[in-house]
Amino acid sequence: MVEKLKIDLKKEDYENFFKFLLNTNFKENFKTWVDDENGRVNRKFLFKSENQWKKVIPIHYHKRLEFLIKKIKQYKTPFPKEKINFLNRIQVIESNFTINSKNNDKGRHLFHLHCDRINTYKIYVFFSDIDLKDGPIYFARIDKCKDQINSKLKEIEDKKKQLVDEWRKIDSRIFCKYEEPFMGKFGDVLIFDGREPHRASPLTKKGYRAVVIFEFFTDENWNLYSKAVSKQ
Repeated sequence: MVEKLKIDLKKEDYENFFKFLLNTNFKENFKTWVDDENGRVNRKFLFKSENQWKKVIPIHYHKRLEFLIKKIKQYKTPFPKEKINFLNRIQVIESNFTINSKNNDKGRHLFHLHCDRINTYKIYVFFSDIDLKDGPIYFARIDKCKDQINSKLKEIEDKKKQLVDEWRKIDSRIFCKYEEPFMGKFGDVLIFDGREPHRASPLTKKGYRAVVIFEFFTDENWNLYSKAVSKQ
């Protein structure tokens, strides 16, 4: 189940950290790119080694992130336990309301309850207050659709073996009417397993959302994901 924490972040950390990640051009040897998708800017960083993130994150944030990394190592997933890797990916997401969202295939997928096709374990940090107007993340009530989830997870794993590099074609949607929005304040943290069904939600006219997601893969999932990314 989703675990909720709070870390001590001052408001000026928004400028000193979130904007820094969103706008800085790094020269280190790791993959970075920006997507402008479905009304949001999503910047991603991929790391090939355990401590490479320290070249990106300013040193005065290291203790906070090391605290969160320790927490995710202790996290108890509601699914069969997996051995997770080091910090493989950071996503920096800034969302504003837009009338003309780019509703591509990826967008349609994100706005349905789904299990991650290439699963990651996530540390989801709020860099803005997020209420219903700001498009909070939703999670399915696992207890209400457990059989469907287990069936879908088995289907995903079977199809990953069949499709290999074509894993993005897997339909990982879950159809469950029992779901809850997870709202929060600046500095709140969610830790969860991407196998838990979740979805994005749209922002209203006055909505705004800023989050940073720190993600950890298993070795097998990292190999599948990194191969796909290398072809982009």
